[in-house]
Amino acid sequence: MNKYLKKYISVMIFTLFLLFLTPFSAFASSRDCDGNAVIYCGSLTKSELKTSLNKGTGKQYQSAQELQALFSKYDITIKDIDSDNLKDGRVTKSGKVFVGSKQYASNVKSTGRHKTEHSKQVSGVSYPLYERPTSDSFLSDSIDAFVYVNYDNTMAFAIIKSCGNIVRGVGVKTKPSAETVSIKIQKFEDKNGNKKKDLTESYLAGWNFKVSGPNFNQTVSSDKSGTSTIKGLKPGNYTVTEILQSGWENTTGLSISRQVTTSTSTQTFVFGNKKKISIIPDEPTPPGGETLVESTQLPVSGPAETAAGIAAFVLTGAMLYWFNSKKRLKLSWTRHKK
Repeated sequence: MNKYLKKYISVMIFTLFLLFLTPFSAFASSRDCDGNAVIYCGSLTKSELKTSLNKGTGKQYQSAQELQALFSKYDITIKDIDSDNLKDGRVTKSGKVFVGSKQYASNVKSTGRHKTEHSKQVSGVSYPLYERPTSDSFLSDSIDAFVYVNYDNTMAFAIIKSCGNIVRGVGVKTKPSAETVSIKIQKFEDKNGNKKKDLTESYLAGWNFKVSGPNFNQTVSSDKSGTSTIKGLKPGNYTVTEILQSGWENTTGLSISRQVTTSTSTQTFVFGNKKKISIIPDEPTPPGGETLVESTQLPVSGPAETAAGIAAFVLTGAMLYWFNSKKRLKLSWTRHKK
């Protein structure tokens, strides 16, 4: 009996261990490989997403034809995946959609194959699919997603990367108006300060500029080629203001304003800067000015120096006279002795 009891206890402990471990493994995973996913195990890159739509996943209701039909219902095509409008972003449990720090939508709902308390079945789909608040299905506070941002800064749709579930935005992909303009900002090091870029001068990366114009107010940065380009803008007056960095001075003006029209495809704003030169001040001149002495010129003696010189001259002469007298006296005595 004790033998069977030990085996039973061992099996129970192992089972509890698996039950304890599994939820944490699933939570830590960046892919949702379950029956709720529109795309089994998701698509973490645009390339993966295109492959899933072109070939399917091999799971039920996830053939290429079924997935393309579902995405088409939300006006999502394979061509949209390669668009610059589709950006890396995130969807929060509270129903907000972000790209970077900018919010593009709120109170959104996500799709899924499982029915939850606040789910509403999606019509026009040949299999069960539901829309529900993100708070019903999100375990974490935020999940990575592909976000399609329109030219008017609205969100058309989002696709959650871990599961392929679709998030509806405004549901419409807007196109740029027929009349749009572009702004190009170029930043270079103006070493000689002549306000123009010479062949030996290089472009500067990582400089920030405030750009303001019709319905537009953003800060952009120069890339590694010293350039920042903004497309799809409305025609009008635009002001570009440089955010000056420490240790530099502007040579072309901190702020440039121009009327940007469709007559010019791209309006270029050029900014030049050069490094400040630190000037070391000269040492102060002592009171009375400096006295320069030529190598061939003897310094002029003062009264005390003159008196000391005369005394030394008299003393030296007296000593020479005394030694000379002694010498003559000795010579005279020697001759007398002989």
